[in-house]
Amino acid sequence: MFQRMPPMLHRLAAALALATSVSADCVTAWPNGAFANNTWGASYINSNPSFAFEREVADDFDFTGRITRVVFDGFNGGPTGSATPVDGVWVRFHEWTAAGPGVLQAAYFVPANDPNLGLESRPSAVEVGLATPFFATGKHFISVQVDFTDYGIWEPWQSNFGAPRLSTGWVRTNNGTWGLYTPLFQTQPLSADVSFTLYTDATSICPDWAPVTVPSPGTDSGLVDLTARSATDVWAVGNSSTSVGTALNSFPFAIHFNGSGWNLAQLPPAPTLGTSGSRTTLEAIEAIGANDVWAAGSHRVVVNGGWVGHQIRADHFDGTSWTTMNTPLPPTSGSAGYSGSRITDIRGFASNDVWFVGEWVGPHPGVVGLQPALAMHWDGASFTLVPTPEVLPNGGNGLEAIDGVASNDIWAVGGSGDGDMASYSYILHWNGSSWTHVPGPLVGFQQRLYAVEAIAANDVWIAGEALDANGYRGVVQHWDGSSWTNVAGAPASFSASLHARSSTDLWLGLWHFDGASWTREIVAGCDPFATAGAVDGAGGKLYSVGSMQLPGRQPYVIERVSSCAPGAYCTGATTSGGCAPRMSAVGTPSASAASGYTLRITGADGQRSGLIFYGTSGRQAQVWAAGSSSFLCVKPPTQRTPLQSSGGTSGACDGTLAVDWSAFLASNSTALGQPLVSGEVFQSQGWLRDPLAAKSTALSDALEFVLVP
Repeated sequence: MFQRMPPMLHRLAAALALATSVSADCVTAWPNGAFANNTWGASYINSNPSFAFEREVADDFDFTGRITRVVFDGFNGGPTGSATPVDGVWVRFHEWTAAGPGVLQAAYFVPANDPNLGLESRPSAVEVGLATPFFATGKHFISVQVDFTDYGIWEPWQSNFGAPRLSTGWVRTNNGTWGLYTPLFQTQPLSADVSFTLYTDATSICPDWAPVTVPSPGTDSGLVDLTARSATDVWAVGNSSTSVGTALNSFPFAIHFNGSGWNLAQLPPAPTLGTSGSRTTLEAIEAIGANDVWAAGSHRVVVNGGWVGHQIRADHFDGTSWTTMNTPLPPTSGSAGYSGSRITDIRGFASNDVWFVGEWVGPHPGVVGLQPALAMHWDGASFTLVPTPEVLPNGGNGLEAIDGVASNDIWAVGGSGDGDMASYSYILHWNGSSWTHVPGPLVGFQQRLYAVEAIAANDVWIAGEALDANGYRGVVQHWDGSSWTNVAGAPASFSASLHARSSTDLWLGLWHFDGASWTREIVAGCDPFATAGAVDGAGGKLYSVGSMQLPGRQPYVIERVSSCAPGAYCTGATTSGGCAPRMSAVGTPSASAASGYTLRITGADGQRSGLIFYGTSGRQAQVWAAGSSSFLCVKPPTQRTPLQSSGGTSGACDGTLAVDWSAFLASNSTALGQPLVSGEVFQSQGWLRDPLAAKSTALSDALEFVLVP
């Protein structure tokens, strides 16, 4: 038998690699260290009257700002076997005192069916998104309790044993007095932290990407690739896993965007092999036309002689339905066979000119070894295995990606067989008649290339990952028509995705290259375990796909929504009177006009004093004060306009502030921004008295505008 690593393990390895490179934007507010293999005992509530009991574990942190997500590492210490039903999870914040948790400051109960709760059927790690952020003002204590429907035990892990960051953890039972914890058979209280991480939003200003709502086939599902033919014709594929007894089942799924919404597509059934279940995965999709779409990967099937193994799979959509095509198989018999072939990428130039690349296991025409890189061509009627160069025939090779500008100018990249790195550069080129090895520089000791994007014959980009003396790092290289070179200044983080609109408009995952520099673009929201990999777009639309973790592992699609264009941005306050002051403008901001551009605040509390201020240094989102819902959205230095009354009715939200900004600048020659120049960018925001709020003030949202001549 000759068998490579099972494809499911490759999926897991790829997912772990991608998870470190592109994620929804969060900032770690307080990391309490990696967990140790010991727990704090239970932190739970049992609702069954026969076992009614509560135990709560808390630890402290020190942070000023908004806490939006909480992750506690833990262990299900209850009976083994089936799932342990829960009603939900409690998160509590307490005043900090040297003698342990003090007054309760905030309590959140997140029901089991709430999308803000990430909890496995037998709880281990607990992840909670706080729908209303907790405003931390320095040191606090936090606790998490799992509320079981009947009977169960959940135990948070220890970290920083013997050297807690602040105080040690604290425990209490049945809402009693907090105390130190002395483990069984020990004589001294435990000195350690509870293993948890707190997160805050990266920034609320002008996200470049935002999540969109997509359907899910069920739990433990994620997307791996997409193809955009137009703004109203986008496909994405992924895989969903379930466990039935001892069998791990994996099923592919596809979703389609028709211009108005995303919908699940009906794929061909995955073969199920008795009690061993189904192992079918899709890794790539390519749309050539509305009625000509390919998706491919691998599936476990019974072949000649009854041999069971993983073989390549290719599905085709004809505009009406999907069909699994007959693809080549290695020779097998009842006593011997080959397993582990898979397709990783597709590139179509026409309906009768489609390439599939990946890994092949078994005899192959025109090659010596039993594990050559897979390059398979569809001519409109049948598939042909095309020989690929073998650098080390006994070691094998594999391809991860393919792209080209013409049917006789195609590039494919990868590494060694079994998805491994190689001690050489594995880059192949197709000239219309054969594949040749055109290596680039080797980065570090080993590398594997995962993405290729061909813009022109002399403008091709590749990306991958390398291992050097400092560990793993990203690789980006460029072909100028004659040779490959490393791209100076490229991000060191690894990404397995490239997409380009032009040589000055290219994405490496969510890193954008404008021809001169790289910028990490911002994703709205905060999910530290959400990942986005493949990027593609058409017709002005751009998407990236992956998976998110709340609730459970689910499909994740983000859409590029802006380029930080001028307009309203940042988060405005809700005042103590329940009002939401918001900024707007009337007129045209002109560098030459002496009047005619008015900045306005509406929806303010009536009969309050306030003013409008502005700046020229850019945007920010800085918490205004501890406990405040306001953000300072204009970077200093700032310029105030005159103080004024909001008018309206006291106790109502009908107050208004307004200033003719053009007239103010015309009459103040030394004001910030003078002399005015066409193209200059300004940021503006409203400030209002709010006696019951933090700092006795509230801030509106903000408005950015650009001067015209």
